[in-house]
Amino acid sequence: SKGAGSLPVPSVLRHSLTRAKDELQKAGFTVGNVRSRSDEDHEDGLILEQTPAPNQPAPKGSAVDLIVNRT
Repeated sequence: SKGAGSLPVPSVLRHSLTRAKDELQKAGFTVGNVRSRSDEDHEDGLILEQTPAPNQPAPKGSAVDLIVNRT
């Protein structure tokens, strides 16, 4: 079972990196590795992927890795 310290990770997909960091910190998480990938189908600078995925339980204060679009 999940410990009492677990929280659902908010979705920051399609957010700017600045906004994603803000949202994650407000929700009690930190930002982990930030990598970039080029995806022409999406706007430059927006979050394409996050790990853990949205709504997954994760320990409060744990890091969320992000992949940001750099077209």
